[in-house]
Amino acid sequence: MNSFLVLLGHSSADVAVETDPDAVVVRQALLLALHAGANAPREEETRAGWDRFTATLAEADRELQAGLRDPVGLVEANVPPLDPVDEDGEPLRSNVVALTRQLSDLFDAAAVAGQGSPWRLIVWAKVAECLSDAADELA
Repeated sequence: MNSFLVLLGHSSADVAVETDPDAVVVRQALLLALHAGANAPREEETRAGWDRFTATLAEADRELQAGLRDPVGLVEANVPPLDPVDEDGEPLRSNVVALTRQLSDLFDAAAVAGQGSPWRLIVWAKVAECLSDAADELA
């Protein structure tokens, strides 16, 4: 199986047990999806969707990390190369969309729960909306 898809799966598992949308594993997952968007092989008919997805995720990342004392970056040297389809025929796009929707749900739940500063609740709500829009764009 494509090791990038394995990395996406591990990231999804980490996000599934996390409740803090500002946690490092959550921000890393967002950056991993952004990396996929920026580096996915593009065919003419999918180029615009990937480009809009990437731009929207970049906006979500900027919004999320603005004002945090410990911004997170993705060490791209540690990220395996992307392939649009793994050896079992599983497409990269569907896995990236699933992770993005999972992240959107986490941010939305955190914003609705009201368990943070008013400023972070607004940020989480905006990030949730960006992620939802991005997933819809690519789906």
